[in-house]
Amino acid sequence: MGDGSKLYRREAKAGAKWHLVKDFEPFGYGELSRLAFDPSGKWLVLVAERPNQEDPARESGEG
Repeated sequence: MGDGSKLYRREAKAGAKWHLVKDFEPFGYGELSRLAFDPSGKWLVLVAERPNQEDPARESGEG
């Protein structure tokens, strides 16, 4: 589960609590918007905002 820039996990049992895995804010990432595993289940893909990074397409009027 994502909450802002933080990624949490919990065990798949009744009453389990969520535990912080990693906060990505110190790396310049903001709100996590998508989480997905690759088909093998080996890799987790995260999509997040980069609030401190300019969007060149926006500045040029292309986006």
